[in-house]
This record gives sequence, structure tokens and C-alpha cells, in this order.
Amino acid sequence: MSRACAGLKNRRGFTLIELLVVIAIIAILIGLLLPAVQKVREAAARMQSSNNIKQLSLAMHTMASANDDKFCPGYGTFPGSTGTPAPWTWWILPYIEQQNVYTNSATGQYIKTFYAPGDASFLAGSPWTSYAGNSLVLQAANVCANLRSTFVDGTSNTVVYMERYAAAYTSPGATGATATTHPWWPPVSTSTPPTYDPTRVLIVPTASSGFQIKPTLTAADDTLPQGLSVGAMQVGLADASVRGVAAGVSPNSWFIACGPADGMPMPTDW
Repeated sequence: MSRACAGLKNRRGFTLIELLVVIAIIAILIGLLLPAVQKVREAAARMQSSNNIKQLSLAMHTMASANDDKFCPGYGTFPGSTGTPAPWTWWILPYIEQQNVYTNSATGQYIKTFYAPGDASFLAGSPWTSYAGNSLVLQAANVCANLRSTFVDGTSNTVVYMERYAAAYTSPGATGATATTHPWWPPVSTSTPPTYDPTRVLIVPTASSGFQIKPTLTAADDTLPQGLSVGAMQVGLADASVRGVAAGVSPNSWFIACGPADGMPMPTDW
């Protein structure tokens, strides 16, 4: 027998035990890798949401610089005191590079800046928003916040924008409860004259309401903002900065941070 044939004869394959050991090692490595991948995805989603809020904040300041230091109302007419009422999500379009949507009244258009990647409730391509305005600043009665006079407590101490699920429940956990969507152009009522529902784009903070941090979809309360990252919610302040609000911040502290002129010092847990 030639040496080549002898070499082939002496070769052997992996035993079953060896294969099982290799598979087990691969499984362990995958188990170690998946949490790291998840953390990277979470961090990327949080960063994208933070960037979106930063764009909205800078856009509002650009708008103010062109309109006598005035922000648009949360819901109403702007600029001026006449015209068709519209939400802040409409007035801000020209300042987030969506002039074509604004000019063509394309209210059914998906707007990338209004979508947070961490928002599991968002239906891809929908004209919804993952962000809400603070109704104590962006008011729903044609009232325009003024950078020179509104923010008595300081622009760095006042929340303007916050994260919120694009679809949340008016009665979380209730039998038969259905999610209410938050289109950036709120639905029109059938009343005469027709009116819009500003709560679709605004949050009304109260001293006891607080906020939620990444709740399950069925537990997301329509009246509250929801942080879309583990442990924190991204918010935009009136000075155009962005910060994370930790889950441990109390409802009263949150309420104080939302008030532009309540005269209260910022709590220690803020």
C-alpha cells in the first residue's frame, strides 16, 4: 500500500462528543454576543432619537429668530392671528427641511424626523410622530412662547419636547382597549366647524402624572410621555439642548421641569 493511501486510511472524522462540544462552545459565544449587540442597537436608537429632538429644538429656535423670538403655538395659527389652525408639527416643517411637504399640504406624508427607532408602536411609513410637545410651553390657544419673556425659570430648565409612543392606550390594560395613534397632523372632528384634537401632538403635564420608561405596548398610557430607551427618556429643553431624564425622577420634579414660569427651584433628583 502506498504512503498516500496509508495516510488516507489513518484519517478520522470528528466524534459525536467533539461535535457536541464545538456546538456548545458556539452557543455560549452567541449567548455572550447577543446582549452586546442588543446594547449597541439600543445605544444607536437612543442616539438617533436624541438627534431628532435636537433637530426639532434647533428648528424651533430658527423659527423664533425669524418671528420676533416667538415659538409657534402647540396648536393654533402662526404667524399672525388669522388662518387655519395647525399643530406645531405643521409649523415646524419648513425648518426641518420639509418645505415641500408644507407647500403641498402633504399631511399624510411619513416624516423621518418624527420617527424614533426605539418606538416599537410605530407602523413603518405612517404619518405619525414619536414625539410630543409640552402644552405648558407650546400652548393650544394661539399663544406663542417668547424667548424674551416666557421662560422665567430659564430656558435650560424647561422641557419643550419629549418622547412618546406613536400609538398608546387611553385605558391601558382594559379589556377591549385599543391604541390611539398620534399622527403629526391630528385627526379632524365631525363637529361644525371642524376642530382638531391637539392632544395627539401635545402632552398636558400635571403634578401627579409623571412619565413612563419603555413600557410594554399594552401598558403605554396615551396621556403620558414614554421614554424609548432603557432607564431614561430623551427630552429637548428650551435652550435647544437635549438630555436624558432618568426613571427615578419624581412626577412633581417632572412637572416643575415642564413649567416655564412656576418659580420653583429645580429639585435635586432632576
